[in-house]
Amino acid sequence: MGVRVFPRGYVPKRGEKFGSLSATGKNRLQPHDGQKARFSEVLCAHGSKRNVLTCALKRGEFSSCRTWSECLPKCDDTFGELTATGRNELRRHNGGRQRFSEVPCSHGVVKFVSTRSLKKGRITTCRRWAANCLLPERNIRFGELTTTGKHKLRKNNQWLSEVRCPHGSVKFVLLNNLKRKLSTTCVKWIECEPQNGDKFGQLLVTGKRETRRTYGFNRGFSEVQCPHGRKKFICTALLKRGRSTSCKQWQECVLTKHQHSHRRYIREHTPKLDITTLSEQQNKVCVVCGNMRSKGVLNSIEHLIPIVAFVRAKWSLKEKNARANSVTNLFASHRGCNNSKNGHSIIAWWKNHPGCEAPARAAIERARQARQVA
Repeated sequence: MGVRVFPRGYVPKRGEKFGSLSATGKNRLQPHDGQKARFSEVLCAHGSKRNVLTCALKRGEFSSCRTWSECLPKCDDTFGELTATGRNELRRHNGGRQRFSEVPCSHGVVKFVSTRSLKKGRITTCRRWAANCLLPERNIRFGELTTTGKHKLRKNNQWLSEVRCPHGSVKFVLLNNLKRKLSTTCVKWIECEPQNGDKFGQLLVTGKRETRRTYGFNRGFSEVQCPHGRKKFICTALLKRGRSTSCKQWQECVLTKHQHSHRRYIREHTPKLDITTLSEQQNKVCVVCGNMRSKGVLNSIEHLIPIVAFVRAKWSLKEKNARANSVTNLFASHRGCNNSKNGHSIIAWWKNHPGCEAPARAAIERARQARQVA
């Protein structure tokens, strides 16, 4: 990038940039070293204004406000994880004088650091500070991990801190990774592998494990079972991070194009029953929630056994339609309850809403008796 060349007698215009400073367009002559010199008003990024020598501005001697006293860190100014106290000092540093600002870290340690480095964003954490802040005390949390207060030093002068995960496992990890938030969970710990009976969303762990090579790395896989009874090996890291919680993406659990057409056909051929009659047969009680979630008008026809269950069966389309749309499978419900149940079985829905089961069962039984009499 070339050096900017200004013509003789050039005056900075409003909005012109000189480093992080912007000219306001105000210029004036005033005494300087026994003679008159031109000064230009500039605005810094913090909103402070100051008159500086125009010739020095054009030579690039003024490009930031790092030496301005009005722009020194004030009390409660934040720089990453550090907060300024408002105290500033001039100290000798590397053969010259440099301004330092006092900042306490999140662990309560107070230290004077270079103001220039603070304002330029070079110092934002205390992870490189001395041992009194370097070694976390007991019960300090880093994500899901909690420190035990024990530490040890490697031969290469790297500190290790002992941490405990939510499952009770204890392990030494690199302190630098803890402070940089690179180690916050026990996802990759072998001792924290999923055990038989653990649940991850809708998936149940069977206890079987394998190591497979994927994308050039050896990864752990755990066998899980979905609500449809199908079993599959899933990457353990994805399970523990909550990225695999259902079988929605499993090819064997997703409807095929042929099954989708059957589902669409059955929906289109659902008989147009009188919802008012169905509602009176059920004594105006929803067969899904039993009027525990809502006591509004029943305004939707509910397939008690979902259409998806019939679509997956190995029957002809005619038989699927006859069974799914039979009078014994059609009831009235609230539209919101119908959408909430979606393609799940009514038993699975009641497990998540146990208070709704008893009144809903009574409504189903009442409707069946009314239809037998009719």
